[in-house]
Amino acid sequence: MDVCKSSLIPPVGSLELATICRVLNDQGLLKLGQSREDKSKRVTLRVDEADITFALQGIRFFRNCLQ
Repeated sequence: MDVCKSSLIPPVGSLELATICRVLNDQGLLKLGQSREDKSKRVTLRVDEADITFALQGIRFFRNCLQ
């Protein structure tokens, strides 16, 4: 939250967050558990954390967040 506030990135609503998670699930980056309600679904990472860190280092915004 602090990174987003300092970068002036507005928060997303629960509906938008659910959509973002579904897209990342479709792309194979996240796994969404089964539940009737979106906010009750378990979210797990499908790729290695080190791979994500490596990929995001090439983008200045994320590189600054990772430091």
